Amino acid sequence: MDSVLENLNYIEEVLKKEPIVYLNLPTGSGRTYLLKSFFERNKSSSLFTHYASHRTPVGEFFITLLSLIDKNSFLKEKGDIVGPILRRYIHPRFLSHLEKYKAEEVISLDVEVAQIADIASFILEKRKIKYWIFDNWQEFLYYGDVFKELIPYLSKKYNMAFVITGKDFNMESYEIKIDDLLVPLNVDTTIKEMEKAFNLDNKEAVRLFEMSNGNWNNAIVIYKNDFKSLWDIVQEKINSLSENEKKALYTLTFVGKTFSSTTVKAVKELYGPLKFIRDFVDSKLMRWEYPLWRFVSEDVLNYVRESMPYNFSQLKEEFVKKLSSFNYSDIWGRVAILSEEDEKYWKYAKIKEFRSSYNIQRKMEILEEIVEKGKDDGNIYKRRLINLLIDFQKFNKAINIIEFIEDKNLLDLANKVRCLSYLGKCEEAEKLIEEIIDSLEMDYNLPQILSRIVSYHFLTKKATDALFLLNKYLEDILRLTSSPKYLANFYNALGLLNLIDGKFEKAISVFENGLVLAEKSGDKVVLHKLLNNLGDLRNYLYGPKSAVIINQRAYDISKSLSKNLMVISLGNLIKSKMQYSNLKEVEDLLLELERLVSEIELEYFLYSGYRRLAIAYLNYGKREELDKVIKKLEDLKTISESKILVRILRSFFGEIEITEEEVLETKEEQIMTLYMKLVAEKGLRISKSLRDYPTDYPIHNFLKGYILGESFFNLISYIDLMLERWEFLDAFYSYKLLMKNLERDKNLKVFVPYIKLEVVGLAILLGLEKELEDQLKEISLDYTGLMKEHSKIKALEDYVGKAIMDSETEEEAMELIYRVISDFIDNFLVVLRIGDRTLKRGNELIATNKFRFFYKKPPFSVSVYSLKNLSPSLFFVIRNLLKSFIVFWERKYGIFDPLTGLFNRSYGERRLEEAFLDFVRENEDFSIIFIDIDGFKKINDTLGHSYGDYVLKEIATAIRNSIRQSDSAVRWGGDEFLILLRRADYNEAMKVVNRIKDRIESVSKGEIRISYGIETTSKETSSYRELIDRADVKMYAHKFRKLKDLENSKKE
Repeated sequence: MDSVLENLNYIEEVLKKEPIVYLNLPTGSGRTYLLKSFFERNKSSSLFTHYASHRTPVGEFFITLLSLIDKNSFLKEKGDIVGPILRRYIHPRFLSHLEKYKAEEVISLDVEVAQIADIASFILEKRKIKYWIFDNWQEFLYYGDVFKELIPYLSKKYNMAFVITGKDFNMESYEIKIDDLLVPLNVDTTIKEMEKAFNLDNKEAVRLFEMSNGNWNNAIVIYKNDFKSLWDIVQEKINSLSENEKKALYTLTFVGKTFSSTTVKAVKELYGPLKFIRDFVDSKLMRWEYPLWRFVSEDVLNYVRESMPYNFSQLKEEFVKKLSSFNYSDIWGRVAILSEEDEKYWKYAKIKEFRSSYNIQRKMEILEEIVEKGKDDGNIYKRRLINLLIDFQKFNKAINIIEFIEDKNLLDLANKVRCLSYLGKCEEAEKLIEEIIDSLEMDYNLPQILSRIVSYHFLTKKATDALFLLNKYLEDILRLTSSPKYLANFYNALGLLNLIDGKFEKAISVFENGLVLAEKSGDKVVLHKLLNNLGDLRNYLYGPKSAVIINQRAYDISKSLSKNLMVISLGNLIKSKMQYSNLKEVEDLLLELERLVSEIELEYFLYSGYRRLAIAYLNYGKREELDKVIKKLEDLKTISESKILVRILRSFFGEIEITEEEVLETKEEQIMTLYMKLVAEKGLRISKSLRDYPTDYPIHNFLKGYILGESFFNLISYIDLMLERWEFLDAFYSYKLLMKNLERDKNLKVFVPYIKLEVVGLAILLGLEKELEDQLKEISLDYTGLMKEHSKIKALEDYVGKAIMDSETEEEAMELIYRVISDFIDNFLVVLRIGDRTLKRGNELIATNKFRFFYKKPPFSVSVYSLKNLSPSLFFVIRNLLKSFIVFWERKYGIFDPLTGLFNRSYGERRLEEAFLDFVRENEDFSIIFIDIDGFKKINDTLGHSYGDYVLKEIATAIRNSIRQSDSAVRWGGDEFLILLRRADYNEAMKVVNRIKDRIESVSKGEIRISYGIETTSKETSSYRELIDRADVKMYAHKFRKLKDLENSKKE
């Protein structure tokens, strides 16, 4: 039987047992012939890839795959997605379709493998492939780590076997059970094959075997040239060459046994036409073996090298420079290898490779090579490497590199502060900060230095100190020339610290400014940070409906960064999604988060992931999964909050293991809310500290109201706010907790069936099947009657609600509300409040202390007074009626803020836009004043929101009485106001500010103060938003200058 056929059969038998097979066959043993024979035998279901390709191994991998489909159609359909990925590995000179795409940078191995696998999967779904053959594996091409993940994945998913050859293949990485596949190729077998292949007798075949050293490629050359020795054949060919052709031939050997068409092009430009290649091919000394030219054997290559008398270094230098002149992005790694003896040119090639690489991990490796070889005299590349290491949370490694820098600058020290802070070495970080602050100067690096330093303050919860520090330099930084990345990092730090300090609207504004700079910088790391923080804050202020798109984008970007950052972003996405998404969708995300936390090490990120998992599993009642996460949290050593979290979680199922003081020390919103749930469920009491803890989360306010015994009507208003914000899971929990309370109250127990209907609806929406089943069992007896009532309420909401929304006046809307309530009761009074204004309809003789229903959505509220008890269904009616009235009011009078009577923000922006257009067309200047109330958060926290509302109205009155009719006063948000002064310069704006300050001083007896910022149009003004941002920053700087002055005066 033919031995090749035997070998092929043997390979197929092994492939039935093993999905990945390594053929330990040396070059020249007929390896490629055997592989090509195997490929031809299974051509309809096989692929063949030459790993050591000049197109890069992954490029050749894709070229192989694309041969299965119509490339034009594929790129037309999916080019926007796959084009930038393919361009990363394939230069357009090999695939012209890719010319219009810019290569997409990839930052982590996981992402790189995932992107390649996605494209491969799309193609392999269309064509069944049984075998994939890789010939000539070479480790120096840097793609081993990619294929180590990719090959097992594709093998398992598509039941595909891989056959691999090449001396550098690492079998241990692939867990190959058979060390070598011993294809039966021995001396006798090879001689017999040579007899048949060359039609020789045994004696001649033995002679050929000995002359060729058993190498089939050598044997072919020797046989073709009448059994001359290989050395003589090579010498004969070399002697026939001209001087330039000899130099050209010698130069081809620099690359190795195989060389690309790019190498041929370079050599041809140096030495002229390479006509000798045809002669060498005819003599079998060279051959074209797609996709490379090659000397047929190492022996031929070495004989050519040994026969040349030329100056190796000189010719190599000329070749390297010519190759470099093409400036192809995919050649610099090879140029660096060729230039290893020339240190200067090696460094040049490495820098070019760094700049042309689209893989951040590879960039770090290149920088490490430069640093390790001591080719970084000015520390430029050490510092680049440090920044990348910090971005990817490799803090220990970054510190080691920093220590190698002898003359450390302030940014080096600030980078060290960030690393030490995240590693929990805060005392050492604090000492460094003192040294840095004493030496700070106004220069390009200042924003980055400050953003690095305040990592310490952020992690140690010293926000006030950090805010003083950043605001001390804020106005200067606005005038400073620095990189968009450094400025974006600065704004991110400033936003985070504002968030910690409770200045939420300010934090959003700062994050959004930073986001513009991050987009401009193109830096994914800082862009991800800002998106993550902005999404988290929007979730807090406005609920998941305002955050989920930002959360999703942050998570998508994090996939190209690191697993640590993926944990943070996925945790935020789960936080949003679990509030309104089906349980099955959330479970998939939780499984992904579990996988991620199993693959990271830094405790800060582990805690973030485990905390999210624990809260989710507690909410969904998954006790078994929760217990596993609790054990993981217990293993964390450096995160003190994890111990508090564990004790709260355990307290839900046993004895109380936690004190309120310990909870307050964490200053973590999620821990606070979890503890409030524990208090509510266990019937515990809370102190004034926790009662007064400020928060905008409706669930927190509901729990506080529930614990303190607020009215049923107030508690429902908190739940409604949850529903508006898409916090359906919180609403579901709150309704269930409320039902337990209602069942113990004989007056309010009548509301329970209606609440159950709400719970059923939410259980359906959230996919909580077990909860749905339990609720339906309880509700079944009342179901018919309840549905009749529910249908009536729904009809009123659909028809009367629409009529109220379409009303022309407040009186008309109020009349409709009165008529609806009249269907339920005869003698009543309905009172509707809009801020300070009151609308009434009905019997005003009814005392307002009689039984009533009440519902509010500040600054709107509605009350119904009656001499008789009211049907519980009426409450749900008036709730819907008020919602419809609010829609009517905002449509009709929506340019005003209902609390202060000033213009609202959206209308204020319209007025600003009009003023800016007049400035552009008519050169009509205008000024902007930004005003913020000092200490307003403290006013709300200590004196209550009612007093806070009073302060806002007094400020609004002072502003209104200090400006002209042509000016515009706007409540910008929270405790911030904006004033637009038409045809006014800075001095006129300052006079307005002084009038406002005097009026506030007079009304409040000096108890209320404001901070302000003024900005006026100039030739450089490019948009009204630029003016707003600058006035905002000036106001902010003014506020903190006053605080710093106050602090200094106290010290004195």
